[in-house]
Amino acid sequence: MKKIRNALYSCLAATVLLFGAMCANVGYAYANAVCAMKHHYTSAPPSIAFLIAIPYSFAIAISVVVCIILYKKDKRAS
Repeated sequence: MKKIRNALYSCLAATVLLFGAMCANVGYAYANAVCAMKHHYTSAPPSIAFLIAIPYSFAIAISVVVCIILYKKDKRAS
């Protein structure tokens, strides 16, 4: 029971950290794309930076599903 709860908390912490990393990475890529567009380094629109969020979104969704499964196991064990 305690192992499941610790795994649940670890999964929740990993999800929050992954969300923060996604926000930082997408923000940096967007700012970099805007700067490149201003100085005529690229013709791609800055909104292309949001495509970086797609793999992060899948990982966050999988992590949330794992957290839900662990929560249900912990609730059943209690």
